Amino acid sequence: MAHPKFQHVNLEEIDKLLEIASQPKERKVKKQKTNPEIDEFINIHTITEGTKRIPSYIVYYRYYLWKKIRLINRKKFFNYFKTKFTKTKTDDGIGYLLNPKGFDLTPEGFFRARAFLRKERDEQKKENQ
Repeated sequence: MAHPKFQHVNLEEIDKLLEIASQPKERKVKKQKTNPEIDEFINIHTITEGTKRIPSYIVYYRYYLWKKIRLINRKKFFNYFKTKFTKTKTDDGIGYLLNPKGFDLTPEGFFRARAFLRKERDEQKKENQ
């Protein structure tokens, strides 16, 4: 004799519940957000995948030279940029595998980009104090 608690349970209902439980979970697909400004920057400067490791501060400095005012902050810029290009490690931290055409990879270019990065960090420190 069945236990009194389970006398009302229908076997068909149990089968339906087991079938539901065994189905793979549906995952919500995140919509790929677009950023027209960064897409325009990429298209205008014909930035493409490549084999050269370009440091992220060089990429952002190129964006700064193009835009000058009302820049997208560095974090948001690279959150979108990494969806388009392969992220990699460089001697100077994080970078991307890109075609070097369009980037100033001379020693002077590196110094200017690093100076811009330091300037941004100094300004951020002043704002936080």
